[in-house]
Amino acid sequence: MNPSLYFIPARYRAIFLALASALITVPEDLTIHNCDNELINRCEILLREFPKLNRFFFLIALSIFDLLPLFFCLGPHRFVHLNQEKKRLYVEKWLMVKSPLKREFFKGVRGMIMVSYFSHKDIWDYIGYHPTEHVKERLDVRSQLLNQNHTHDHSIL
Repeated sequence: MNPSLYFIPARYRAIFLALASALITVPEDLTIHNCDNELINRCEILLREFPKLNRFFFLIALSIFDLLPLFFCLGPHRFVHLNQEKKRLYVEKWLMVKSPLKREFFKGVRGMIMVSYFSHKDIWDYIGYHPTEHVKERLDVRSQLLNQNHTHDHSIL
């Protein structure tokens, strides 16, 4: 990764990548080109949409998320340095936490990671999603519905 391309510090990039590895199980037969860079780029694009103050507090909350494994008895490591099993355990705890603030924060982070991951062209190809075909199909369905409504309107008159 070329650090000059990113506006968020390396520490937060590492958190996003560690979260992606804990949240997403990549199929063995899937080859993703430049996945880490694409994931970080998309996360940054989403993060840039936040107002500056919200972005600031989001990054602080992300730092706290990274440091809390020290207090959850998962070892003397930050989240990014946990092994895969402990990362998943920690993520599951955050998904089930009783505090609505923590739970909703983590849902937002998880959503950001998922949207960023599933926006990759190689993922689209793997799952068979072709947006141009999908858009054309939706336009055809819409025009058929409009034509049906139009013919029904004339029969009423």
